Amino acid sequence: MMTNPNRNDASIDERVPAEVELRAIGLSFSLPAGKNLSQTWQRELRTESESRASVRVSRERLELGFSPAILIDALWPAMNMELGGATLDFATGRITATVGSIHGVTEGLVDFSENAQKEVIALISAGISGTAMARPGYDPLTDTQIVSTLEAIADNFRRQPSSGRSEVDASDFGSPRIDVKIATSTPFSFIEDQAGLSVAPGTVIEVSIGGQGNLATIVASRSTQDKVRAAKIETVTITSNGVVVVVNNKPVAFLDRMRIDRGGVVTLEKMRLAGTASEAEGMESLFRVIGTALTWTQTGATLDAALAVAANSSDAQANI
Repeated sequence: MMTNPNRNDASIDERVPAEVELRAIGLSFSLPAGKNLSQTWQRELRTESESRASVRVSRERLELGFSPAILIDALWPAMNMELGGATLDFATGRITATVGSIHGVTEGLVDFSENAQKEVIALISAGISGTAMARPGYDPLTDTQIVSTLEAIADNFRRQPSSGRSEVDASDFGSPRIDVKIATSTPFSFIEDQAGLSVAPGTVIEVSIGGQGNLATIVASRSTQDKVRAAKIETVTITSNGVVVVVNNKPVAFLDRMRIDRGGVVTLEKMRLAGTASEAEGMESLFRVIGTALTWTQTGATLDAALAVAANSSDAQANI
């Protein structure tokens, strides 16, 4: 019996079309430089430069990250530290945090990074306490009560005692980006007039959707359509090594990365030739290397040295 994906208790897996398998989904925002996320008399948690705050969930783990890492400016003589993020392993329920000390004459004397790691782990542990996510073996993609789970976690964090004064609000979280990783379950092809695209089953495709909005306007929007408008989507980038251009039933090229900008402008950022075209490209490059090397030997260079230089020269790149 088929599952109704519109059921209120349908899991993420049940809502995803049968033709694809969702592997991971992530959401990230940029944070401006010089913002205090949390400030106490003992330390400041601060962005030194613009940083990207992200959360990514897969069947295996929940990952929280900052890129680049944010500064933990500790009260002297404690050494200053950097917080890169934290990970919750669903299979074991183990939580780890990435905290590293900064070494230098002006950075402090005593290493408290282990204490900082324990604090971050305790914060996350308290946040998921009593929820399905705290149980080893949890799979968020098969959780039929995923909304309730997330609401319970949000309530846990709201009940946490204040960890310090913050000068960051929702409007500071800008440039939203959604990253989705899927794998095809069935073959796909679109062929018209002997040419088109083909995707084999098991092909992994990553889609990144980037916008120029901010969290405050997105949260304030009521409908899904309004939230999409508030995100101000600018680009969609598709990355894969299995999207094949087919001409006359033969593979011609792999479209490894393409970008679609606002207005429908498509840019092919990376591709690889296949089949006869790839062979022709290799032959053209070979001739270009030999020709360039012979030119270098006329200046007195040895053949080995000339070949080495020619192989790394832009002149050796095929035009096909």
